[in-house]
Amino acid sequence: MSVLVFSDAQTAAAAAATLLAGQLIEKGYVSGRPYIGVTFYDIESTQQALYMRVNALGVYVYSLEDGLNENALKVGDRVVAADSTEVSSSSEIKSIVRQHAVGDEISFTVYRNGQLTEVKVT
Repeated sequence: MSVLVFSDAQTAAAAAATLLAGQLIEKGYVSGRPYIGVTFYDIESTQQALYMRVNALGVYVYSLEDGLNENALKVGDRVVAADSTEVSSSSEIKSIVRQHAVGDEISFTVYRNGQLTEVKVT
C-alpha cells in the first residue's frame, strides 16, 4: 500500500479537483459557476478574417446554446467589451464571466450591423 503526502496547496488542489470531477460525473456540469451558453471565436489574423468572412479582427460570437441568452447576443456579433472592460480574446471574456456569481447580469458591448450595441446577459 502506498501513501501520498501533499503540501497544503496540493491538498487544496486535489480536494477541488475531486469535487469538480464528482459534479461533472453526477450532473454533467460544474454547479455554482456562471455559464452563459456562448461559444466565442478569436479572429487573430487577416487570413482567419477572410476565411470567416468578417472584416475586423477580434472576438466573435460563434454559436449560442438554445434557450440561453438568445435575445441578447447574436451569432456574428464582435465583442469589444465585457463589463466595460475592453476585450481582445475569448480567454479575457471567460475571465470576466468567472468573476461573477450564477445569476449576475453581465453587460457586453458588441459591434452588430455596423453599430455598437450594449446587451445584458445573465
